[in-house]
Amino acid sequence: MKYPKFMMVGLAVVTFGVATGASSTISNSSVASAKGRTAKVLKSSGIKKTAYNANGGYIFTTAKLTKKAHNASSYLRTTFYATKSATVRKTNGNTAVYYYVKNSNGRVKGWIWKGNLSKKPSYTKQKADIKAMLQIVRTTTSDAQNDLLQDFSGITPAHAYDYLSPVIRDMQYISDGTGNIECVGAAYQLFAGRFNSTTNAKLSALYGAYTQAEQSGDRDNWSDAANNLASQLSEAVDNL
Repeated sequence: MKYPKFMMVGLAVVTFGVATGASSTISNSSVASAKGRTAKVLKSSGIKKTAYNANGGYIFTTAKLTKKAHNASSYLRTTFYATKSATVRKTNGNTAVYYYVKNSNGRVKGWIWKGNLSKKPSYTKQKADIKAMLQIVRTTTSDAQNDLLQDFSGITPAHAYDYLSPVIRDMQYISDGTGNIECVGAAYQLFAGRFNSTTNAKLSALYGAYTQAEQSGDRDNWSDAANNLASQLSEAVDNL
């Protein structure tokens, strides 16, 4: 049966409207679904409180990663403390580990990808070396202490060996008073064995010459041996 042209046009408009409406419904449904998706927490647990620095990325309010709380790039120098861990399946299907962190006053906190964290160095060894070197310096004469303690000005654990190297170097220039020559041997014993095999062997030989000169009773030779040892030890410590 043939239909008048105006009926054909009307039918086409109705059909197009139905199709468009269906397409619009599907599209809106997809958007709503996408907006509603969240990461799934597969496992979570408490961890030992550990200090970290952030390298970048974002800090989220929850482990479901639905809302960004902070841009971690704004807190690169901040110390964060991690206390919780969560294994998360993200909306793209990938699995990742996130840590719950907060700064010292608790104002900046949330969940950050573990890969965006670096463990903050404790500098335990450096702190111990600074303390030990101060004890060694305090065995020298008052004048020597006044000279050597100046090298400690501004020292920090992060740059300990940049400062301790000059302390050892300047042991060459203090007078040969009581305890002044011995301090070089004490400094060697503190750092002995910490370097590569070539440097360790070289320093060991110099320390051997130092002890032989000490045992010989020749104070001038002992002082010379101490100066040689101090010069090479200072260079080695500077490279730690």
